[in-house]
Amino acid sequence: MGTMEADIFKEEAYDLLDDIEAALLELKDAPADRELINRLFRAFHTIKGSGAMFGFKAVAEFTHHIETAIDKIREGSGVFPDELSETLLMGRDQILRMIEAPDPDEPEIQEGAQLILAQLGGITGKGRVAAAPPPPQPQPEKTVAAPLPPAAAPPSPPPPPTATTNQGLIDEMGELLAEVRQMLQELRAKPDSAKLQKKLHRALHTVEGTSSMYDLEVLADFSGKLAATADAVKESGQAVSGAMLDGFEMAMEHCLALLRTTAPAPPVLQRRAAKIAAELDAMLPGRATAAATQAKQIKVLIVEDEFISRYLLQEFLTPYGSSHVAIDGYEAILAFKNALIEKKPYDLVCLDIMMPGLDGRQVAKEIRRLESEMGNGISCKVVMTTALDDVKIKGEMLAAHHCDAYLTKPLRFDELIELLKKYFPAALPAEMLG
Repeated sequence: MGTMEADIFKEEAYDLLDDIEAALLELKDAPADRELINRLFRAFHTIKGSGAMFGFKAVAEFTHHIETAIDKIREGSGVFPDELSETLLMGRDQILRMIEAPDPDEPEIQEGAQLILAQLGGITGKGRVAAAPPPPQPQPEKTVAAPLPPAAAPPSPPPPPTATTNQGLIDEMGELLAEVRQMLQELRAKPDSAKLQKKLHRALHTVEGTSSMYDLEVLADFSGKLAATADAVKESGQAVSGAMLDGFEMAMEHCLALLRTTAPAPPVLQRRAAKIAAELDAMLPGRATAAATQAKQIKVLIVEDEFISRYLLQEFLTPYGSSHVAIDGYEAILAFKNALIEKKPYDLVCLDIMMPGLDGRQVAKEIRRLESEMGNGISCKVVMTTALDDVKIKGEMLAAHHCDAYLTKPLRFDELIELLKKYFPAALPAEMLG
C-alpha cells in the first residue's frame, strides 16, 4: 500500500481515536447512554474496516476484537462497565502505537495487544474475546512488564488545510445527503411524482451550494451536475426510471467518499464523479445510452459492513454489471432470497467474514442452502473478501463449496480481474481477455 493511502488512513484514525477517548470519558458519567455506546462502536468499526482495506492488518484484527466486545454490551445489558472503559482506553492507546510503529508485528507490540485482549476477555466473562496466541510464559529471572497506563496520544502532524476536517461540516453535509437518499426511496414508490422530483432537485442544489460555500470544489461541481440532471427529469414530465434512481444512489455514495477525503480530491475520485454524472445524463429521456452495446452484464451482491471497502468494490465492479450492497449478514440473506424468488439471481457475491452478528461463514452456508432449495440448480460464485487470513477457515470453506475463492485484504484488483476472466469472460471487453 502506498504512502498516500497510509497517510489517508492515519489521518482518519487520529480523528477517530480522539473521538473514542472523548466518548469513553463521557461514558464514565453516563454508562447507559445508548448513543454514546453506538458512537464508540462506529468509531472502532471504521478503524477496523479502513485498516483492513489500507493494509493495516494487525490494527484491523485487534480492533475487531474490541468491536465484538462493545457489540456484546449493545446486545446485552446496554450498560457500559467502568472497568471496560479503562481497558478500552488502553486499547485506544495500543491502536495508536500499532499505527505509528514501523513494524506493528514486533514482539513488544504484539505482547501489549495480547495482554489487553486477555483483560477484555475477562471483563466480558467469556475468556478471551477471540482466539489469539497465548502471551509469553514468565521466565524465572524475568518479569513480564504490565501494560502502561493510558497515556495521552503524542501530537500528530496537523492535517493539510481542508474543510472536511471540520466535523460540524461533515455532520451537516451527511444530513443533507441522507435527505437526498430518503427522497430517492420515496421516488421508488412514486417515480412520476412531480412534487418529489422537485424536492430532489432542490435538495441536490442545496448540497451544491453548501459545498461551494465551504470550498469543496469537486463535490460542488459533482452535485451541481446531479442537480442539473434532476432538473431535466422534472422538466421532462416523465417518471424517474429505476436505473436512474440506482445511479443517484451510487452518486450519493460517491458524494460521501468526496466528503470524507482530504482536499483536493484524488484524481481517481474526480474521474469517477465525471463518469457517474455522464452516465446519469445519458439516462435522460430522449438521450441515447451506451448500455445496449456493452458486454453481457453480471449481477453482483457486495456484503460488507465498512463503507470504504464496499465503496471501492462497487466502483471496481460497476463497469461489469449492476451491484447491490448489504451492510450485514441478515440484509445479505434477505437480498439473496428475494433475488431467487424474483428469478433474478445474483451471479457473484463478494462476502466479508468479520461482521457483527451473523458472520460471513454463516451467510455463505445459508446462500448455498437457499440455492439448493430454490435455485433450480443454479449456483452463483461466492468470493470471500476478508481481512481474516486463516488457512484452516479458507480450506474448510473451499472444501465445503461455501465459497469459490478466498481473497484477503488489502484486496488486489488484479486478482479480482483474474476471477472475472475465469468465471464471467462474457462480461469483459475482448481486449481484456487477450
